Amino acid sequence: MDQEPGDAELVLDPTEVADVQRWAADEGLEVVPVEQQGFEPISTVTLLIFGGIAGVAVVKHLLEQRRGGQVIDLREGVPVFRRDPEVVYGLVVILAGDGTVTVDVKEPRGVLGEIIEALRGTITDLGKAGTEAVAAAARAAVGARGSVTTST
Repeated sequence: MDQEPGDAELVLDPTEVADVQRWAADEGLEVVPVEQQGFEPISTVTLLIFGGIAGVAVVKHLLEQRRGGQVIDLREGVPVFRRDPEVVYGLVVILAGDGTVTVDVKEPRGVLGEIIEALRGTITDLGKAGTEAVAAAARAAVGARGSVTTST
């Protein structure tokens, strides 16, 4: 089956497969599992989803929401970036040495990369960055597209 614009290939955690298949069926999309090639250190499943652009977009959005928001942990010296289903999709929580910075973005797509670049570009030692420096970098990155709050 040839892929058309809007079709998608998703690499999923095995626990996500049943929900993605159900969402795709609800949208009238066809889901085809792809046989895994080679060795992967983390267990994943690849699905091809065929159908209309709008339906595929809905499934991808539901999957993104399920994976949750972003967490950037700067406390240990080496930044750790991860998704957390307990953090609402659209929030970026940055754990700094002296508190927490929360970024609430209106359109999450692509904003995380901009926040990371702003942090790297303005803070020389991320492991020692305080909440005010982190908040300033986050505000510069998101501008009017979101709000930034701090807590200690």
